[in-house]
Amino acid sequence: MNRLHLLFFIQLIFIVSGCVHPETIMISKHENPYFYIQPVELSANITTDDLVAFELGLSSDLSKTEQTHVNVLKVTCLQNGSVFKLAIDPVKNFEGYLTADRLNIYFYVTKEEIYRIWSYVYEDDRLVEFYDDDNLLINVLNTEEKILNNSYLVCRKKSFRESKKVDIYEKHSFIDVNDNLVVSRMWTVTENGETYFYENFVWVYDKGLISYKSGFRSERDVLYLDNIIICDK
Repeated sequence: MNRLHLLFFIQLIFIVSGCVHPETIMISKHENPYFYIQPVELSANITTDDLVAFELGLSSDLSKTEQTHVNVLKVTCLQNGSVFKLAIDPVKNFEGYLTADRLNIYFYVTKEEIYRIWSYVYEDDRLVEFYDDDNLLINVLNTEEKILNNSYLVCRKKSFRESKKVDIYEKHSFIDVNDNLVVSRMWTVTENGETYFYENFVWVYDKGLISYKSGFRSERDVLYLDNIIICDK
């Protein structure tokens, strides 16, 4: 095979794979049994706060549950894993808190671990946000080291505990493993000891994510996904 044919063959492989590393082009397969082998569409029940509607007499409940769709999309590939985005379809929300930062969740998936990537970073003393901007995320977090420094561990087959200072908050996270079930919990605590933001993931071996919950303070601005399954084609 001559040089021209070799270059064409390599280019063809990357076009088919749909994965481009931001610095160098490479192919990798994460093959993590707790995540999805390829981009998929999921169906889920979504529960949100409905306080405004309740107070206005538009709803008889303080929260509402409806069905939604969630797309799991591959963003890019790195040497040791792949970046995915979990994009939740927008739903009508009287509180108005379900904006792009809550509806788009990025993950870095390797063969052994899954990390939740924060959708913002401080760069040169300025805040850079990429809540639904895949290209900006790729450009800013263009190495595995940068991704890991801007994320936290949410799934692996071994229990985990961590507490550390992040900005003005104390961040606490843990992972519990029970047979094929992995439960991840994270919460941040303010200087006066109050819980600020929290986030929970539940993963099942060979199935993927089965539930997700996030919110602020005492069950405020809740986003809860459960009964997450792969849509039938």
